[in-house]
Amino acid sequence: MVYIFKILNDASDVGFDWGTDRTHELSIGKNLAEAEKMEEEQSEWDSTDDRVVVEAETPEEAFVEAPSAGSADCWKDDVWLGVADYLSNKTWAELLNVKFEYTLPSVEEWQEIANIQGEDAVKKAKLYL
Repeated sequence: MVYIFKILNDASDVGFDWGTDRTHELSIGKNLAEAEKMEEEQSEWDSTDDRVVVEAETPEEAFVEAPSAGSADCWKDDVWLGVADYLSNKTWAELLNVKFEYTLPSVEEWQEIANIQGEDAVKKAKLYL
């Protein structure tokens, strides 16, 4: 199967809007032509620049290759990149109908994030998890 993943640039470039309000589109086909046809029918965005094409036997294999709007490595640097990563992975899991497993920061890590970015940022971020 061929999976085409897209994360649309339809939100602001900063803050929680960027991390929480990104449209994700998934097109699936038996081959690239079939997936591209589905993409063309459903897509709000006709660019092919920011898409990821994955060939995989199962949805679980495709999920591993799915792009993220954020970064799992950035929770301490920018909590919104962490939130965006969590939400991207959750969305792809739902669209692919695969089990969603994600390791959120520990209690100690949340405190460290709060010390760096402030309690308000952490409180707002946790509302999306």
